[in-house]
Amino acid sequence: MSFGHINQHIFSTENDQVSSPLATSSVLQFLTHTKLLIGVFLAVILRITNYHTFLITCFVQIHFTFWD
Repeated sequence: MSFGHINQHIFSTENDQVSSPLATSSVLQFLTHTKLLIGVFLAVILRITNYHTFLITCFVQIHFTFWD
């Protein structure tokens, strides 16, 4: 019984090491950069097709950027 408890404790500490603040911040930073690149890509495509859609896209992109 105690051996299983020790294994569970080791497993939980390994999980804590995986979700370190550095890894979490780098993932969030990567997602933010990816979202910005997608937003710029969509804005360029939509600007070619429709200027009003481009303005709406810029507004939404700014809103999402400040919302994070």
